[in-house]
Amino acid sequence: MNGLRGVIAYTVKKLRESGLYRRTFVQKILYFALPNEMRNELFVPYLYGPYSAGIQRVVQYLEDNPSYILIWEKEMDDAKIKEAIDKLIRFINDEKITTTHLSQLAKVHFLLTNTKGDIERVKRKSISLGWDELIRKDGLIEYRLQELRTLQKEIRDLS
Repeated sequence: MNGLRGVIAYTVKKLRESGLYRRTFVQKILYFALPNEMRNELFVPYLYGPYSAGIQRVVQYLEDNPSYILIWEKEMDDAKIKEAIDKLIRFINDEKITTTHLSQLAKVHFLLTNTKGDIERVKRKSISLGWDELIRKDGLIEYRLQELRTLQKEIRDLS
């Protein structure tokens, strides 16, 4: 896929238009919207969930130079990713998803992907990454997993 900065600019623009702009939303929407190979290449575990320093640098640049949003957005060349971003923003808006909630969904997805779906390994790994809020409340991981399944149906397969 060409035009990653276009994808980022498109996401920033759509979040601003919807009144939902937050850096965490940009990171997590792109985490879910990008293809697996890009997701695995760009994102690493961080306190607030999967995080990409490269994406964050582009977002910061766009905040400092907002005129580039319209210029770079034209580089967006993947209709499937664009549709996923639009659906994710609608989902966040319709379900009143907070940044904390979306971060938990991304954390659970990241852990499930990296532990081959073993819930006990997910729980152990969440502690080692400092994501212990996922295990403090009984059943939260399982509940977020159910929400992930709904989200997958909403946009596309996120595995």
